[in-house]
Order: sequence, then structure tokens, then C-alpha cells
Amino acid sequence: MLRRRNLSPLRLVLLWILAADAVLSCMLWTAFAKNLSGSSASPVEYALAAVLLLLAAVTLAAAAIGLTAWLRRGRDLRWLMADWATVDGEPAAYALPPGAAPPDEPAATGGGRWWAWLLASALACLAGLALLGAVAPALGPDTDPYDLAASAGVIVPLLGAGALGLATCAYHRRALGGTAD
Repeated sequence: MLRRRNLSPLRLVLLWILAADAVLSCMLWTAFAKNLSGSSASPVEYALAAVLLLLAAVTLAAAAIGLTAWLRRGRDLRWLMADWATVDGEPAAYALPPGAAPPDEPAATGGGRWWAWLLASALACLAGLALLGAVAPALGPDTDPYDLAASAGVIVPLLGAGALGLATCAYHRRALGGTAD
């Protein structure tokens, strides 16, 4: 049961939501900075900048709190799985026949969750690297710093979410002694 919680679809969706929230926050910060860099100083632009600043701060705080909760939940699940591994096996009265999978867990050969996490995380990393490869040749002395910040605000969360997902997959596989699920 703990193994299923570690790679639950809800945790994967939450990781993607946190990455999207980080991208949104970076875009709002970039829009705020770009709005203030203009030469005209009308009250409407200052009001828009204040709204952008508030939205950027809220989305950044939500991403930070969500990421902290996600990491803490993963740590707690890893500790529980490690503690469970130290416990002597099931009592003989509850032992399953050889080769039978527990009723609440898939068979050891059906690693669907692990593969879903692995593929989603690898795709996130590849998308981040592809964007980095597309942006890197365009960099130069005349590059707008706001465009650079906006592209970094997309690339870094993609790479971060992919790396966290791959690390979760690697720990899950190692904790199970090399089986996929």
C-alpha cells in the first residue's frame, strides 16, 4: 500500500500542477518587471504593476508551499517504507501462497505506475532540454532580458519537475530491490 502511494497518479498530477504554477509565477514576475521598465508612468500602469506583483507573489508562495508539502509527503512515505522493510515478514497465518500477489497491489511484473512516472518525468526533462536547445542559439548581446527570464521560467520548472519525478522513480525501484512495481 505504501508503494502505491509513493507513485500515485495524484502525486504525479500534483507535481505537474506545481511546475505549471512555477511557470505562471515566473511569467507574472516577468510581466511585472517589464511593465515597470516602460518610460511612461501613468497611474494605470502602476495599478497593473501592483496587481501583477500581488498575483506573482501569491502564485510563487503557492508553488513553494505545494512543493514543500510534496517533498515532505515523499520523505514520510520513504521513511515508512524503510521502517516496513525492517519488520519481519507477514505472520504465517497471513502469508500468501508462493507466487501470489497481494489483493491490494498489482503483481510485481505489472509496473504501470512506475513506467507512467518514468515516461512523464523523462518527457518533462526532454521538453526542458529541447526548449533550452531552441533558446540557447538565440542568446546574444541584443537579447531582451525579459525574454530570457520568461524562457528560463519555463525551462527550469520543466527540468526540476522531471528530475524530481526521475528521482522518485529511482528511489522506488531501489527500495523494491530492482522490480518495477
